[in-house]
Amino acid sequence: MDYTLPGQSADQARKNPRTNFEVVTPSYFSAIGTPLIVGRTFEEAEDGNKPRAAVVSESAARAMYGTTSQALGRHFKMGNNAASPDWTIIRIVGDARYRQLNQVSGDIFVSYKQSGVPLRYVIVRTNNDPAAMAKVVREEISKIDASQADGDEATMPAIVNRPPNKRLEVV
Repeated sequence: MDYTLPGQSADQARKNPRTNFEVVTPSYFSAIGTPLIVGRTFEEAEDGNKPRAAVVSESAARAMYGTTSQALGRHFKMGNNAASPDWTIIRIVGDARYRQLNQVSGDIFVSYKQSGVPLRYVIVRTNNDPAAMAKVVREEISKIDASQADGDEATMPAIVNRPPNKRLEVV
């Protein structure tokens, strides 16, 4: 995902480091175990009628504004279109390693209620057997929309421990 900071031209914005873009729910960070650095998370009441709010990783905050403390409360636009709406950084979270495990990527997270992009994954944190929990989650999803209940599932250890460039084995 490209982004543009206030005062940047489209040419300047093209030189910004690219970031990973994720659409999430307010409970995503606690489910995945991402540490809070500073700020607040999304609220369910924040929807398309509210000012756009974004959470960024430490790496993204430093790339955008130099430090995490300078990034909090600041604005940016998605892409390099001057007509795009402003997003306000409401929280900085720790860096995650889930796309390339040998390096962190700058991440921008937006609420599913403000993004216009559908959610693609369901993440569940459990102290119980993940396989048993997967069955319960599939049943609950089926009650909402039966066409969505036939997805693949994998545990975080399986995702994290897979060798680079190897397809994930589904459990």
